[in-house]
Amino acid sequence: TGNLDGAGVDELALVNEDLGALRVYRLEGNNVLNPFFISESDTKPWSDVAIGNVDNELVLPELVAVRNAAPPLPALVVQRYKSPDAFEDVGTRELLPSPRVVFLADVTGNGDEEMYLLRDVPAGDARPRLFISNLGIDGMFAFEVPLD
Repeated sequence: TGNLDGAGVDELALVNEDLGALRVYRLEGNNVLNPFFISESDTKPWSDVAIGNVDNELVLPELVAVRNAAPPLPALVVQRYKSPDAFEDVGTRELLPSPRVVFLADVTGNGDEEMYLLRDVPAGDARPRLFISNLGIDGMFAFEVPLD
């Protein structure tokens, strides 16, 4: 959840894993949550989403989502709300294998949240399953965990 549009109330972002669909909901005047943004694809399904401030120079949070997409398509997509009821890409990363989980945390304490990504890696593969990505001003620190 997060106040993506600056209206003072939080929106909810959810991924339907069965459909690979990303939806962002807002509370309407009739006290019903309605999706105002939907993104879905059979060829690059969404797997997870988080909302947070990954760029501390901006007041409003960003939408951070991961999908099953092989390069040259980005698997990590950071989007910012653009009125009316749309989002624009402000950061992307190609990752292989694609992450299936994303979560955000400001472990450096400087005001922007780092993006932590979890992915499945084949047995014997040296690539980390849990790793970090960042769009902000933080200097990167060593964080890669095989989890084996």
